Amino acid sequence: MEHRKQNRYLLDAQAHFTWRGEADHQDEGAGHTSDVGVGGVFVRTQGSPPLAAFIHVEVLLPKPRDSARQLFLRGDGRVIRVEPSAPSNPRGGFAAAFSTFMVQDEEGALMEDGFLTLEKHGNKEKVNAA
Repeated sequence: MEHRKQNRYLLDAQAHFTWRGEADHQDEGAGHTSDVGVGGVFVRTQGSPPLAAFIHVEVLLPKPRDSARQLFLRGDGRVIRVEPSAPSNPRGGFAAAFSTFMVQDEEGALMEDGFLTLEKHGNKEKVNAA
């Protein structure tokens, strides 16, 4: 049985990610999250970064109710698991563990706590804008 240190939350949101590839070239990709947490994220994508790559991930979060501000989760960390996409596994992607992360609006202002609510969904929780 797998024991996680932090809770994970179901969230299908757009994600953009960058990492340093061969010859120190910056590579990038996009996909959708399946879950997020303080400790990391799983991104479904066709083109995953390599295992152990240092990665920067930006997730477009749901807008809080009654707010015009768009929110982003921005995290840096390492790729800890890669699940290749294949006909038998169309939901391939990668898991990244965050060493740092923050929630900001489009202007880069940090957001205060309490803008998201959580809803239990099986053994995970679902993120809803508050």
